[in-house]
Amino acid sequence: SLLAKLAVSHGAHCEETFTGFKWIARTARERPHLRLVFGYEQALGYLVGNRPLDKDGIGAAVAFVDAVSWAAAQGRTVEDRLDELAARHGRHVTAERSVRLDPQQGILAVRNLRTRPPTHIGGAPVLSVDDVAPANLVRFLVGDPQRPTRLQVRPSGTEPKVKLYGEAVGSDPGPLLDALAGLLVGSFSDGAASPPPVP
Repeated sequence: SLLAKLAVSHGAHCEETFTGFKWIARTARERPHLRLVFGYEQALGYLVGNRPLDKDGIGAAVAFVDAVSWAAAQGRTVEDRLDELAARHGRHVTAERSVRLDPQQGILAVRNLRTRPPTHIGGAPVLSVDDVAPANLVRFLVGDPQRPTRLQVRPSGTEPKVKLYGEAVGSDPGPLLDALAGLLVGSFSDGAASPPPVP
């Protein structure tokens, strides 16, 4: 969500898509009146500019070297610039967890959270639940309404596990992810035991 804040501060449009560069590229192609500046996905894929309209580590590396050079010319480092952004927009902290489950169990566990969402996660109140059905993802906003923590959960499409993602401003979302992992495992209607989450 930091990227959305940066976009607003520069008068740019920001849009969230499903994971994968086919979705990022589709969003860019559907808006030919806008110039794509930057796209990325959680798994550390980057796209700087609109050519090629796909994940491009080389272009991103060149852009990063340019940013390092720009900072150095001002007697600063990239870390200095990150600290400035954190002071302006808040320090965004992300974390992730995985729960090893058979694919069918994973789908069932996420479905159970979707149909019977918790009112609290790790003692923090659940402020909202967003069901992103096309991505088989459930998103929770929890905690302080002024600075909510965002937690997301979805079955992996390629591995026998469920993935959990967290983002908080000024705090570590890890403990809330651990609590959500516990709810995920405990959501089986038959009460079957499952392996604990892995970092």
